[in-house]
Amino acid sequence: MKLSGLVRELWPHVAVEVYGSTHTQLCLPHSDVDCVLVSSETLTTSPVDMLEALMERLEACAWARNVELLRSARIPILKLHFVKCRHPVKMDVTCGHSPGHSGMEARGVVDQYRMAMPALRPLVIVLKSHLHAKGLNASYSGGLSSYALVLMVVRFLQEELEPHTDEGRQPCVIYTFFRTGTVGMLLLQFLDLHIHFDFHRYGMEYFEIDPAATAVSFPPVSPMVYIMDPLRYNHNIGNSFRIHEEINGVETTLIVSEFSDRIFVAVTQLGTFGTILEATSKENMNGNLHVDISVRLGKRDDPLLLVYARQFLEHFGIPRGKSIVAAVGLKDRSSATFEVVMASLKALLP
Repeated sequence: MKLSGLVRELWPHVAVEVYGSTHTQLCLPHSDVDCVLVSSETLTTSPVDMLEALMERLEACAWARNVELLRSARIPILKLHFVKCRHPVKMDVTCGHSPGHSGMEARGVVDQYRMAMPALRPLVIVLKSHLHAKGLNASYSGGLSSYALVLMVVRFLQEELEPHTDEGRQPCVIYTFFRTGTVGMLLLQFLDLHIHFDFHRYGMEYFEIDPAATAVSFPPVSPMVYIMDPLRYNHNIGNSFRIHEEINGVETTLIVSEFSDRIFVAVTQLGTFGTILEATSKENMNGNLHVDISVRLGKRDDPLLLVYARQFLEHFGIPRGKSIVAAVGLKDRSSATFEVVMASLKALLP
């Protein structure tokens, strides 16, 4: 491998290891290749200095394009495109001695689960494809990391017992396909579970922890998804700041409701303020207006969805027997308050 040869020229005792979804066979065709520099000796050079030296050499290589070093990231990362193939391959290079880097350990954990759980790979591939299509596959932009998704699927499969089977005869980790079901059934059950899961009150762990034996502290009420890292108990790998809004918005992005004409007129006259993905109306058998709306305020590529169902009902005086959900996307999270959202929507009313 060209990158390995280049690294050996700079540091003879350093090797390039592949980890992440490429190694665990959970990658998509367009997934990045995650590489880590590991040394057989103790390194005294800082990760940033090593990546800067490597970047200088890569910039002179014809097979490397778009070389960029993210120095300020929690774990410094060198990004590049490998172009000596039919389609450019995105590569991320990090240093194994970066504080908090656990890529190699996580690789081993995922490998164990993947080999023990045949249903894990197809479920992860389908869910990753969906996240990629929605622009939610990167944790640094508010999405869900591949590692976090894998652990969510693992936790789900641990709980899914095979139907009509004595629970006492089940292994500690339930991992196989249902003989009387399909992977599609597991997918639907996974989606149903996490749509209704109360992430504000509950987190996810993968084995019993003795609180007296470990210094694990869990927040009583979390404003975000809490997914415990099996490698570091106190580390929440689901702390991407937009995830909880996305999960709450999954079942409410498509708005199906009966409500007054003025609300329908307001959301259909958004203009440049937002994007109407779909809006249709018709009268039902009782003569009431039935409106189906899928709308996002803000830019189309903004993944932030804030849901204010009860407040919206109360503000516009819509009867309790009817329902409406406002899905609002704002770039500036600090301004994503109910007052700001309501002011924006109220300004649209005739």
